Amino acid sequence: MAPAQALISSPIGVLAVLAAVAAFFFLLAQVSKAKLFNIGAAASAPIVAAHHRPNLVPASILLALLGYALGNYLAPLTGHLARIAVGQ
Repeated sequence: MAPAQALISSPIGVLAVLAAVAAFFFLLAQVSKAKLFNIGAAASAPIVAAHHRPNLVPASILLALLGYALGNYLAPLTGHLARIAVGQ
């Protein structure tokens, strides 16, 4: 019996495969939700937060401003690190 066939034919193997599929779809759902949150950056973060949970609006504003503040300094640093990584 091949290893793949033994994995699928055993009850534990079936549960393992089902768990892997469920984890994949859970991650896929989280990625699609994260994409929705990042479309408009700081401008749309409070609107999206208010739609899902109104009590998260202050946190979304703080995180949006923190993202702008850190992005101003980390973006050039990332560019320099990328230049070093490719050897220029």
